[in-house]
Amino acid sequence: GNSKLSELDFSKFNHTLTRTAVVNSWDTSYYLNGSPTAFAYGSGYVHLLMDRGQNKSAKLWEISDLTPALYAKTIVDKIFSDAGYSYSTDSFFNDITFKHLVIPAAGDSLRPSESEIEARRFRASRVTSAQTRTYGDKFVFNDDSTGSNVDAGGCYDTTTGVYTVPEAGWYQFYSGGTFIINSSGGGIASGKYVEVEIGFFKNNVLASSYSIQLGQYSGIALTDTIGHILTNQYLQANDTIDVRLTNVLISDNSDMSSPTRVAAAGFSFQINTGFLFENDIQQYGYSYNTTVNFNRMFNGDFLQRDFLKNFFRMFNLYAEPDKDFPKKLIIKPYNSFFGSTVRDLQAKLDHSQPLKIEPMGELDANPYHFTYKEDKDIGNESYSGAYGNVYGSKLVKVANDFVRNEKKIDVTFSPTQVIQNEGMTLPWVEFSGGSKCGNIRVLYYGGLVSCPKWHLHNYTSALAGFDWTGLTSYPYAGHLDSPATATLDLCFGMPAEVNYPGGTTYTNANLYNTYWRKFINEITDRDSKVVSGYFRITPADIQKWSFRDLYFFEGQYFRLNKIEDYDCEEDNVTLCEFVKTKDYPVHVPLTKRIPGGWDT
Repeated sequence: GNSKLSELDFSKFNHTLTRTAVVNSWDTSYYLNGSPTAFAYGSGYVHLLMDRGQNKSAKLWEISDLTPALYAKTIVDKIFSDAGYSYSTDSFFNDITFKHLVIPAAGDSLRPSESEIEARRFRASRVTSAQTRTYGDKFVFNDDSTGSNVDAGGCYDTTTGVYTVPEAGWYQFYSGGTFIINSSGGGIASGKYVEVEIGFFKNNVLASSYSIQLGQYSGIALTDTIGHILTNQYLQANDTIDVRLTNVLISDNSDMSSPTRVAAAGFSFQINTGFLFENDIQQYGYSYNTTVNFNRMFNGDFLQRDFLKNFFRMFNLYAEPDKDFPKKLIIKPYNSFFGSTVRDLQAKLDHSQPLKIEPMGELDANPYHFTYKEDKDIGNESYSGAYGNVYGSKLVKVANDFVRNEKKIDVTFSPTQVIQNEGMTLPWVEFSGGSKCGNIRVLYYGGLVSCPKWHLHNYTSALAGFDWTGLTSYPYAGHLDSPATATLDLCFGMPAEVNYPGGTTYTNANLYNTYWRKFINEITDRDSKVVSGYFRITPADIQKWSFRDLYFFEGQYFRLNKIEDYDCEEDNVTLCEFVKTKDYPVHVPLTKRIPGGWDT
């Protein structure tokens, strides 16, 4: 029906984002219902290195910059189980090729909900009265709920002046407004030049400060406005941020050279009403030490039926119910769907009625256009602009003058190019302007591949979280099954241009050649025919026959295509449609080394 992927529950794979969880997902274990479970291709999830434009060098990765991906089999199995169906053990969804396919989280799909984001934001201001402060005193903003002030998550304390971080992530803060400073006990002598400094304190330690020069003191209180932004702060849950007066400085010179710090008893400082303190969230995705929630993976209108249809179209799959269990399906690619069982229909054919023969009757289009869905990332836009088609598409023209309507065999996945960076071959999904939006993708996860040493760390601002040892392998994913010795390509056809270095071994074992070429050759052959005739079918035949069998009559072998209006209560003949094809061999793949360079 119209069930969406977002309705599927994958919460059993939720886990805290840590270095151990990320590294183990590559080849050791994944979390299932909160407990580590042995790694297996096709089960659970894996954290991928994807170039979304976030990294200047592939040698240095933040853990929160990796992209979680669910295995396609995990998603398919959930669709089947929720619908009350299953598939046979020899079906394609249990094939090792399919078990390697992963679906990375698209763009910002794992970002928190809007209400969760709002729960991290706040704005508080000083109302009702000014507040006198001195060194070490926190500025207290006593209103976070009226007018434009807000604190939906209750993170700011209007009594203590402290903001407590609810969830780890990247934050920025602003505080500013007008203040008044005056001399107290002669601490600021007339004629002195005055400078005031305020600072943000993180966990009671000064994180950043800002100063403003007020000019020359003449014995009258000075009033001015100050504002400061604390940006690019990676904060852990329960970290605290507050604002304080850090310095009052005086000097004999207007350039504030050789300043002297005024003692706390030597000045009077107060923040006026309207002085405010607020924050914003700079990273809306999951962050280190927070929960990766896979139930957010498919935000949007992706339909479950379209997701399944993609694989039927990519791998030319055929399905048939099990005779004993109607909700158990046998699902195989065209090349392996048909079995060796032969059923002789010579005696069942009604020879009193003519056979209807349609040459090339299965040919319903020319040309056939196999393609992924176009997306607006930099790589795909550049490729389609240069070559006029979607990366990895395939156009098959048939030598027939009578059929002229194009048939598009398309999928809702978008193609994913790769990029070379510091000895790594990475999926490349970068959008201009820093956008992280994008369509759903499918990749082949090839496991760990050796590479030059690189580092995976918690966050750039804390060397304590830095991985000093380094890693010498990385989790490879792309449209080829291997970056060096490929034997399978998830493109329908060979691209005109690929971002691989010269000398790379490339393969023509793409989706069209591997799963579609035999079928297209057979239905477009001059000897291909659709043959219709009347046959005497019994209930026992209906129970035994399969679309996977071969049928013999008139000295030829056929495949069953259709049985029309069979009535088990009538002893009569039934119209059956068969396809006669020339049995073409399965494509034998070739591999060659890419010479490298442009226009080659």
